[in-house]
Amino acid sequence: MDKTIIGKSIPTISVIMPVYNAANYLNESIKSILDQTFADFEFLIFDDASTDNSKEIIRSFKDERIILYESSINTGYLTHLNRGIEIAHGAYIARMDADDISHPERFQMQINAFLEDETLGVCGTNYQTFGEREKEVVHPGEHREIFSSLLIGSYIAHPSVMFRKSLIQSNKIHYEPAYYTAEDYELWTRLAFLTRFKNIQRPLLKYRIQPNQISQSKVSLQKELANIISLNFFHHLCLILIGSKAADMKFGHVFFKFLIKYERSIRKANEKQKLVNADHLDKAISRYYKLNIISQLKYNPSTLFESIGSSFFNRLSNRERTKFIVKNLIFYRRERFIKIKSFLTERYIQMLVKLFQLKILNYYRIPIIINNFNRLAYLKILLDGLKSRGYHNIIILDNQSTYQPLLDFYSNNKQIKVIRLSKNLGHLALNQLPSLYNKIKYNFFVYTDPDLEIIKECPDNFIEVFFKSLNRKQNYNKIGFGLKIDDLPDHYENKQKVIQWERKFTLYPLSSLEFDANIDTTFSLHKPFSLVGVGYQYKCMRTNFPYLMRHLPWYENTNKKSAEQIYYDNTAGISSSWHSSKIKIYDPNL
Repeated sequence: MDKTIIGKSIPTISVIMPVYNAANYLNESIKSILDQTFADFEFLIFDDASTDNSKEIIRSFKDERIILYESSINTGYLTHLNRGIEIAHGAYIARMDADDISHPERFQMQINAFLEDETLGVCGTNYQTFGEREKEVVHPGEHREIFSSLLIGSYIAHPSVMFRKSLIQSNKIHYEPAYYTAEDYELWTRLAFLTRFKNIQRPLLKYRIQPNQISQSKVSLQKELANIISLNFFHHLCLILIGSKAADMKFGHVFFKFLIKYERSIRKANEKQKLVNADHLDKAISRYYKLNIISQLKYNPSTLFESIGSSFFNRLSNRERTKFIVKNLIFYRRERFIKIKSFLTERYIQMLVKLFQLKILNYYRIPIIINNFNRLAYLKILLDGLKSRGYHNIIILDNQSTYQPLLDFYSNNKQIKVIRLSKNLGHLALNQLPSLYNKIKYNFFVYTDPDLEIIKECPDNFIEVFFKSLNRKQNYNKIGFGLKIDDLPDHYENKQKVIQWERKFTLYPLSSLEFDANIDTTFSLHKPFSLVGVGYQYKCMRTNFPYLMRHLPWYENTNKKSAEQIYYDNTAGISSSWHSSKIKIYDPNL
């Protein structure tokens, strides 16, 4: 007797299709699925709060295989892909996009491929582009070529894919939101070590090219993530080939030295094991060298001498070699000065650390500087949270605020130290105030925006915890709170954009507590002599739960603003990093 789902037989395939404002293309897309020659499937369509007539078009189809799920808020397609996998009944899951067209024999040919090879886990197809440009795209067909090509990019067309549900379930795998815009590439690099891949060598999908689709409008983010994904895949390959990987899995000096040391061993091991195509490995290593040298590393003598004999150095033209050598030698004298200065700074910091450890200096007396402009309600929340936890050495740096209730608050609370500026210097004001900076730069200090709230689960001694983290990881200059994003209200209009943006700061865990992540003016502890805000110049850490804060503007109801919020919006210029509700995504910490 067949298995059933409330009176219906269990389908062989579950088709998952997210939809958002796709009314112009839905008829063709849905019809291409319903017209498949292999008809044993359920069609799970997830409408992501469309504002056009997409839902009406979907409902116009009376086929019982269609199951429509409607969302009242726009959560992004990854939410629905993961939900679809979770609730799918079929043994196989087929992807489909709302603006593409599937060939009538697509499902039949993919099912045949799975039946012919029990080890096959993921099956894609070639495809034909249409719309802005027309082209037949041919991807590698067999597993080894597909596996190898993952070093340099994604060669599995996401909307053409069908995969075994058991593969996903048994390994507890899902699409990772942190890799939004390249989530399929990241998924393939994980699955590639668990199963076999195949691309059917026929164009069984018509892939629509349009100006506003994700892969066109977010190319920059996609390239950045693709480099990270490729590097993670390479590190996994290195563990298989030579049993080792770089200590720091990011582009930078540590990885550069790893490449110099192990490149030949990696190539020789691959020649013997034939794990990946030699050309793909060569392209990947060349790209890694370029990203390390050009994007991340400063020139210095060690960069020069370590690279001699490497494939990177050997491939440089005579002109490029001369330029590379000259730059190294020019920077040599400056690097010597920097090293001497760095040595003296480290010794001074070590002395301060000892004083804190001996309890001669008090963690609770480390100065906390709050940079404020026309914020009162948020400022009070932050002040209350700090004082209730025992922190009273607080300085408010006010950027020529004009909000009268805030000015009255300053006047009525003389115990709070406020430095009133005659000019709005913005969120990096401390860097432009030598009179204040020269007083605090010899100590550890905290610098923060005012619109933050410490979560109740956070222990009171968080600055001591931050301090000890910096002492353990001495190559980092500052550490700050991570931001809580799992409780953002639905009424905040940029909820999903914030979540997708913030997840990138959890890609590089250093421990269960810390992430290697850039941080700007969110509450953070700085080492002596550090400037504020310029996170890209320093190595920074963000903390994990329970050391989290809420960024309070993310909890605003943009349709019901308070008088203070309205005043703030009207006085914070669009060019200013202070601005929040007029700009959807601003500065590195939003």
